[in-house]
Amino acid sequence: MNNLNEKGNYISLYFENEVRKLEIMPKNFSYNSTETGEVLKNLKKQLKSYPEFEEFFIANSDGESISSSNIFTNISRYRYFQEIFTNDKEWAISDIFTSKISGDAAIILVIKHYIDGKKYIFGGALNLKKFFLDSNAFKFKREGNIFL
Repeated sequence: MNNLNEKGNYISLYFENEVRKLEIMPKNFSYNSTETGEVLKNLKKQLKSYPEFEEFFIANSDGESISSSNIFTNISRYRYFQEIFTNDKEWAISDIFTSKISGDAAIILVIKHYIDGKKYIFGGALNLKKFFLDSNAFKFKREGNIFL
């Protein structure tokens, strides 16, 4: 990649591809609070198929979530939750943060997902280490390098 436009296209395509993966995954299982063990098993199974993600989770409209790392928490305070449930977006992304799982830079990607007519969020923590290594530096015209 040798110019800013190509870099922008690469970034857009990368994240669009990861969102598409999220859209496919929840079709493999359903979420029901009485089947917590089964939900955890399915979330953990997805991690094996998509190693670029550190964690997967599903959350209901109250923000109650269950994650592949056995964490039950309320995510309704986060912007990505509001983007889906308040602004009715198809997908949303968090700010970059340092992952507690790996210590690497990561983001949360979420999509809206319907089960039996009820809206849920399905999402994952995407590790950005490989993305940054693949695209960290590139030549900007003849002036030198830019690091993102």
